[in-house]
Amino acid sequence: MKRYLCLILFTLTITLTFGEVETYLEEIPFNEYSDLNKDNIINSNNDEIKIVQAVKIATVDPILMKDQYSMRVVDYLYDTLFNYNEKGEVVPNLVEKWEWKNDRVLELKLREDVYFQNGDKMSAKDVKESFERMLKSGVFKDFFNDIQNIKIIDINTIEIKLRGKNNLFLSMLTYYMCSITKYENGIIYGTGPYKLDKITSKEVILSKNDKYFKKNPGPFKIEILSEISDRKRALLYFNEDVDVVLDLSPKQIEELQKKDLLIRMQY
Repeated sequence: MKRYLCLILFTLTITLTFGEVETYLEEIPFNEYSDLNKDNIINSNNDEIKIVQAVKIATVDPILMKDQYSMRVVDYLYDTLFNYNEKGEVVPNLVEKWEWKNDRVLELKLREDVYFQNGDKMSAKDVKESFERMLKSGVFKDFFNDIQNIKIIDINTIEIKLRGKNNLFLSMLTYYMCSITKYENGIIYGTGPYKLDKITSKEVILSKNDKYFKKNPGPFKIEILSEISDRKRALLYFNEDVDVVLDLSPKQIEELQKKDLLIRMQY
């Protein structure tokens, strides 16, 4: 079994500018899962990957997420209209074509091969309702008060009108709180490569979304556990009970080893 030790949590401070208002959003995490997903998990031969982190996932709703531990599931469950590519450029993701009609009006033509995890095909109505829910109830809704209204042009086309010119708006559409969701009967669905099977105070279990619009050769099942004790997380990893351990630094690993608290893997 190939296993991975993800050691250090990184944080970024992002400055968001909306018209004349400048807001600082602190401690938005560098998403270890994004790199882990691309380089290790997606290329893993394992049918199942088990991950342990320090704190439980409090919510899987992207508009309500405030902590870095919950944000780690975003790339598995959800997609945004735009993403960043490897060169740091904003590129379409759920969007097929886009055009600024003028300084304030952005027209988006959506992909026609995107489905939510409940099997429903994504439409312009879904995107409009997803943004309206975020603008009404999202914990960071004030960052998006530049949006004046959202109009449905046809089943796959929407128009977003801003209150003023905003050169950063496409970048804003890559933020996790802009993930496109479908909220139905108290259940939230995304369009990501995995779907939610179970969430408890100790674990989150995901399984592969067979309707995902991109290639996803990753494991069929991903289990994310929480364990606040550094020692116990380390033991889970070194005893091969999990494949990935998070929220431990090299210094912490070294100190635990010196105290003889770890049972080393036997090769």
